[in-house]
Amino acid sequence: VMRVVPAKSNNRMVAQAAEFLMPITLRKSFEDNLKSCTDCNPEVVKLIVPIDQVRVMLEKLQEMNINYQTLYPDINGLALAMNM
Repeated sequence: VMRVVPAKSNNRMVAQAAEFLMPITLRKSFEDNLKSCTDCNPEVVKLIVPIDQVRVMLEKLQEMNINYQTLYPDINGLALAMNM
């Protein structure tokens, strides 16, 4: 897996300080690529939220001002935030 910083960006990518992870090979899953990465941050973890905890997690994120509108600072993000 290698880190990729896009050459061009848009408002959403700027707001998110966008960087992407790209697998080196497509012969393995992304998760397997990530596990075999030697220079990746060991803090990368997979978080599986139980379905009955999704609402609680979204509320906690909202308390930290992490929501659709702050992640996607355009009309789509506003619409998603209002529809929550």
